[in-house]
Amino acid sequence: MKKQRFFKYVGEPTLTRGDYGIGVRGGHTNEYGMICVFDPDYGDRQWIDADAGVECGDWKEISEAEWANLTR
Repeated sequence: MKKQRFFKYVGEPTLTRGDYGIGVRGGHTNEYGMICVFDPDYGDRQWIDADAGVECGDWKEISEAEWANLTR
């Protein structure tokens, strides 16, 4: 299994479900290298490939401790 990575969302404000849902603040990678964001109604939702997310500028890799502060 790949080492889990943690990310902060730095792109334009967005929600997990179109025009409604939860504001995206951070995410973590799953076993496929995809950034997942948490939605309380659906659990983890795959969002984007981690490397592509960083490359496009919408995601910034952060430490696990920084990520824990985002999810409080």
